[in-house]
Amino acid sequence: MHPFTVGVVLSVFLVLGLVQYKLVPPSLNQSLSRSNSSAVADFDWCEENYRGPLPFVAEMWNSATSFAYVVVGAYFMGSLVPRFLPAEFQKNFIWLGCATIVTGVGSVLFHGTLRYDMQLLDELGMLSMTMVVMLVLCPPPRRPLLQSVYGVLLVWCILVLFSTNKFSRVHSGTHMAMSILYTVHFLYIFIGGAIVSNRISRHPDRTVIQQYFTVSFWCFIAAIITWLLDNTYCKEIRQLFEVQWGVMYPQLHALGWHLGTSLGVYYYSVMVLCCTVVEETAQGNTLSCGFNFLGLPVLKKVVQKSK
Repeated sequence: MHPFTVGVVLSVFLVLGLVQYKLVPPSLNQSLSRSNSSAVADFDWCEENYRGPLPFVAEMWNSATSFAYVVVGAYFMGSLVPRFLPAEFQKNFIWLGCATIVTGVGSVLFHGTLRYDMQLLDELGMLSMTMVVMLVLCPPPRRPLLQSVYGVLLVWCILVLFSTNKFSRVHSGTHMAMSILYTVHFLYIFIGGAIVSNRISRHPDRTVIQQYFTVSFWCFIAAIITWLLDNTYCKEIRQLFEVQWGVMYPQLHALGWHLGTSLGVYYYSVMVLCCTVVEETAQGNTLSCGFNFLGLPVLKKVVQKSK
């Protein structure tokens, strides 16, 4: 995909998402949200609260599907990275797996409790994921400086957000800055991903690697669309499915946003790993990329023939 196309399309949806996230946050079960309390999350999604088999879990579907991030992060970090990358290139990818797992754990706790501190853990995990990808895409000579800057920013966000009242100016300002920083990073890593995937010109599986990026991109676009629909038209969609059609609400946030972004994260992570193997380790001829019968990436090591 052309980086300009990626940037334009993604910018439109990210702006819509940021505006709704900060200015019109979904509070769709207001009788249970107590939004005036500093301990309660800013958001209450379309899924009805405390209606699942576990009475202490606020949103069963949203909590359950959040484990997808944990599975993706653990598999990527524990299986793919050590098999295909030499030790000196593994650090940032291990951090990427850890950040994905933290995001999943934060999302499980957030949707399970609808507490504000758990919401912050979820958001900080998402921000840290984008920061790690930025480190992977950054030229090696600049990584130490960028890593130091990110370390300071994360420590500042953690200290301010967890030690100040959510209604204070410094807290609100830091939270807004964190949301904007996440949005800018999200846009940049997809433009950068398009550039990196197009730069793999000599590898025999170049087309497949580019397809990894394309699938990741459209997974995120579809996930953002379902996120917006779920928040904006919750009552209308629920009326259509539950009243007119007599079937269960499709749980767009759980099945669309969580599973869609988990799949997008996985494809993007594998794409960046492939590009790193090809470009930085000079072992492009030892990697074979493809798809399995489920359409998921399959990576194999190719045994080099002795000359």
